[in-house]
Amino acid sequence: MRRRTRVIHLGRVLIGGDNPISVQGMTKTHTSDVAATVREIRDLASHGCDIVRVAAPRREDARAIRRIKRDIGKFPWSPTSTRPRACRGVA
Repeated sequence: MRRRTRVIHLGRVLIGGDNPISVQGMTKTHTSDVAATVREIRDLASHGCDIVRVAAPRREDARAIRRIKRDIGKFPWSPTSTRPRACRGVA
């Protein structure tokens, strides 16, 4: 039996309560390498990852987040969505 928890929203992903368990992953690339990070996010999403975490330990990594979000939105994920469920959690 699952323990009752409160629901939180991470973008469009609902976590907790009676929602399905969310699969999460984290990129291993240098976040400042936008192309490699976007490739890894797409790969994680294609393997069923619901939430993708990206580290930004340096200023250049933090600055790259905007470009990563932009590039994720350009990818044709599905006919009904502009971004995969994994990337909807990206605020």
